[in-house]
Amino acid sequence: MTLNYDNLWRILAQRKMSKTQMRDKSGISTASLAKMSKGEAVGPRVIEKICTALGCQPERIVRYGRSSDGKRVTGNKVTKE
Repeated sequence: MTLNYDNLWRILAQRKMSKTQMRDKSGISTASLAKMSKGEAVGPRVIEKICTALGCQPERIVRYGRSSDGKRVTGNKVTKE
């Protein structure tokens, strides 16, 4: 699965909120945060908790598939194809 959470990390930076602060506010586990930091998939309940805590929609924090320039998004990396 090709997921990218860069938008979430940008939102946190704009709000001057650390990943740990977001984890505490949303109630997600350390394991879920670690998976996201590696660009791995997490369950929809995790995404829901984060969105509720940050007041946003899932499409604002996670991307699936390809980047806007057509390159494949794999975890936190964009690769040529």
